Amino acid sequence: MKPGDIRKILVIAGLFAGLVWCISALQTGMNRIRSAEKLTDVSPIRDAPPIVAFTTIALGGFRGLIADILFLRLQSSQEDENYFELVQLASWIVKLQPGFTSATSYLAWNMAYNVSVMFSAPEDRWRWVKNGLELLRDEALVYNPGDPSLYRQLGWMYQHKIGQIFDDAHKYYKSQLALEIIYILGDQDRFDWKTLANSPRTEEEFLRSLGKRGKAFFDLLAKKNTNLEKVERDFRRLNKFSESLESALNETGLLLSLQNYFRRRWLKEELKLDADVVYELIRKYGYLDFRLPQAHAIYWAYLGLKHAPGNEDLDCERMIFNSLKSAFTAGKLTYFADTSSFHTSPNIALADAVRTAYLEALAKYDNDTSVLAGYENFMVNAIVVLYTFNQRGKARSFLKNMRESDRFRDNPRYGRNLDAFVLQELAGDLSSMSPQQAQQIIQALFFQSYEALILGDLERATGFELMARKIYASYMNKLVGRPERERRGLAEFKMIKSETLSEFSEILRPNLQKRLSAGLKGLTKGELNQ
Repeated sequence: MKPGDIRKILVIAGLFAGLVWCISALQTGMNRIRSAEKLTDVSPIRDAPPIVAFTTIALGGFRGLIADILFLRLQSSQEDENYFELVQLASWIVKLQPGFTSATSYLAWNMAYNVSVMFSAPEDRWRWVKNGLELLRDEALVYNPGDPSLYRQLGWMYQHKIGQIFDDAHKYYKSQLALEIIYILGDQDRFDWKTLANSPRTEEEFLRSLGKRGKAFFDLLAKKNTNLEKVERDFRRLNKFSESLESALNETGLLLSLQNYFRRRWLKEELKLDADVVYELIRKYGYLDFRLPQAHAIYWAYLGLKHAPGNEDLDCERMIFNSLKSAFTAGKLTYFADTSSFHTSPNIALADAVRTAYLEALAKYDNDTSVLAGYENFMVNAIVVLYTFNQRGKARSFLKNMRESDRFRDNPRYGRNLDAFVLQELAGDLSSMSPQQAQQIIQALFFQSYEALILGDLERATGFELMARKIYASYMNKLVGRPERERRGLAEFKMIKSETLSEFSEILRPNLQKRLSAGLKGLTKGELNQ
């Protein structure tokens, strides 16, 4: 290369550097004017990742124009069913206009809702739902950690798209979310979030926590011809330590410490879940199962509330108490590893937390009729559910709360005693029911009792069978005279029970039939099984 060529390159590089400096100075001045004169609702991005910082400085005002062109290209690709280009285009748009959060929310929603349903296979749909989640969680919130609207949108996807039943593939979404958590945290019915929250966040914290055991730890790594980074990488790949390493770590007393440190980091990097925040939620509301979408919706809405002005945002609070209500109804998950199947049941331990969340929202938004209606619906459902779980004291307390409340004390609905209230809410007007309708209700209660036995929940199984017995007795007692009993009467109670058990057993796999048989043996002897 000639000396003259080198000089030309240096001159061009200098001009380019000067141009970048001028654009940067101009952009800084414009941002200052925008903030001072309140010409925009979005503050300039601070502490942005390098790629975002570079595009912000180097492209300046051209970023918006390029983003518009990419947005048009994205719409064209979607119309042409060239879906796989959308992910990269959406990512570029977010990097070019990181503060334009409404556009980001639309792009994420579009992938999770519109694009996903263009595919028939559940695994393909889940891929697009995940793309939408990741655009918000892994990009937009990294650039805009203080924007509550992004937390709301992310929480909504967990609450609605995954948590509800409106998508034909919703069961697949739920199973994949559960498997993600199980793969990272292990197959446990109840995770020890307190221990995870107390585990080190960084490598520096972990090494400091070793104290005098540090030398033994590094000697072990040297003996295994490995290092901490490789051990962590292999742990994530296998979801466990090798047998020899696990044995050696166990001997030094470092197995659980290292495992919890890895799992905490993995959870944060993969799903952006902070164990500290999760443990804070559990202390506030009670145990939340993060294998279920309701817990994720509560997590992101809770963070959105923290970033909202004055920590008040009705949409976030609504998401929290609605998701808590959903977790109360179906927030306890049982995973059958032998068949890779999941079953959900009520998490009645959340009853007080849901009620408190509603009451706190009512205190802030007294005029919002939807909050009041939601609270009443929850309380009615909770009384019935608690009753069927043999939690009659708690159910009676909730009914008393409604009867003594300023808003509901004059409502005759809550003036009945507990048994009459539950029977009325569960079965409606028994006197007007056909024999088929009454028997269907009784059999449905037996089905729920047998499901509880499979799950090992003897108390709940007993509650459902007692409820079936009460409804049977109540229905039969309303039939006056022999002709009425002959015309509308039901078969003997134990005959209905036997037929229902036979019908229920026929649809079970052999392994579940064994669980049911074991559960039936555990039922209390006496009147219940006569």
